[in-house]
Amino acid sequence: MPFCTRRCPYCTFYHVPHSSPLETGFIQAVIREIQCALSDLSGDIRLQTIYIGGGTPSVLSIESLDAIFATLHSMTQCRKSFEITFEINPEDVNKALLSYLKEKGVNRVSLGVQSMAPRTQRGLSRCPPDINDQAIRMTQDVFRNVNLDILLGVPGESSDELTASVEAMCAYQPQHFSVYCLEAGGDAAPEVKDFITRVDSDRSAEDYLYVCSVLKKHGYRHYEVSNFAQRGFESSHNWVYWTGGEYLGIGAGAHSFIDGRRYYNEPSLERYVSSVSETGRGIQIEDRIERSDLILEKMMLALRTDEGMPVAWVRSSADVVDSLVDEGLARISGRRLALTDRGFLLLDEILLRLSEGQGGSIWEA
Repeated sequence: MPFCTRRCPYCTFYHVPHSSPLETGFIQAVIREIQCALSDLSGDIRLQTIYIGGGTPSVLSIESLDAIFATLHSMTQCRKSFEITFEINPEDVNKALLSYLKEKGVNRVSLGVQSMAPRTQRGLSRCPPDINDQAIRMTQDVFRNVNLDILLGVPGESSDELTASVEAMCAYQPQHFSVYCLEAGGDAAPEVKDFITRVDSDRSAEDYLYVCSVLKKHGYRHYEVSNFAQRGFESSHNWVYWTGGEYLGIGAGAHSFIDGRRYYNEPSLERYVSSVSETGRGIQIEDRIERSDLILEKMMLALRTDEGMPVAWVRSSADVVDSLVDEGLARISGRRLALTDRGFLLLDEILLRLSEGQGGSIWEA
């Protein structure tokens, strides 16, 4: 859902200002794309999760949400364990919306809290902490599976502000945290690029290691680079990405990975709506992936998780593996190689070292 009511100065995701006419045209296109895509794939796949994200899905009207949920429920068989996540901006939270979402089968809510520090929130153009507090409490009254986003590397944020913010969020005891470091990416607007240039990468790394330690102290499993969960509340949907599973993306800028091929809809609302109207599909661009790239990606995704990968995948890089362990960047357990928190920060470098340790050859993964 590509709509937002305002532009956040750090956001590199595709989005457009929300308006009712744009929403109407987009929802019609989304429904048609869902119908066409699931009709084509129904004989070959079984959906396990649904994730409604953005942008800001919570700015949509109830009429639009009704249309989306009606289409999804008519084309899928949602079991009790079927995970359905809905992203909400804290300022959009109200009892009526939460009750509505629960009635429609949503059982996991992700709140874009970012911080509980007043000055940090002002710098991010986000809502004040008291709005976050109200949104969290209200959401937890209705849902027992709640994720809170934490943003790190905010220019000007002090260590004391970060400490107080993280401890305040832990006090709510949510089931899940997503922790993100500010970084460049995508076709960001000039003002976003300017904001990102003020990020201190060394400080961001320190903040990341600190937050990892705090969340672990509070009993959260650090099961993926950016994600922490109470046992049993790991994100089923996102786990598919990190284990190389297949997923179908719907909407402008959405990505899909099916049958070893990657597709994505061009991030243009106008072209997306026009294309779906004509063909039933968004403007899909296919990325043909070389086998060697798929293997490297499989290794990278595995190393993003606390389960890591079989050491056998890099059997020719034994010296490199030993060095990574000695440097405190990795650990070996049960014949699997997994990265430490410090290792997560150097994932790209570690992949390069392991690849070079293979002598340039492609290992069997």
